[in-house]
Amino acid sequence: TMERPDVADKVTGKFKLSVTNETDSSPRVRLHVELSPSLPLTDQRAEETRVLIQQKVKEELLRVNSEFKHYVPEDSQLPEVLLRAAGDPELFPVGVKHKWTF
Repeated sequence: TMERPDVADKVTGKFKLSVTNETDSSPRVRLHVELSPSLPLTDQRAEETRVLIQQKVKEELLRVNSEFKHYVPEDSQLPEVLLRAAGDPELFPVGVKHKWTF
């Protein structure tokens, strides 16, 4: 999804994926995405990019993951996509190598 031509120039390609498990609802995919330095969070294109990523991630999960398709309630299938500014010190600090945790 991040490599799509309509998304790639608006994001850096860095993201953090997690699953939220709120006590009052089903688990939901949460995706933090770092915006390109040339795209401020306040730009309307940022919101359009967020919605596009949200739709495309859902489509891809439904396409490749039958458990997601059959066991995640439809109202919980749309991922929560949170955009972060380039170099966000909390999630995407400049100069820090991406860390993988499982």
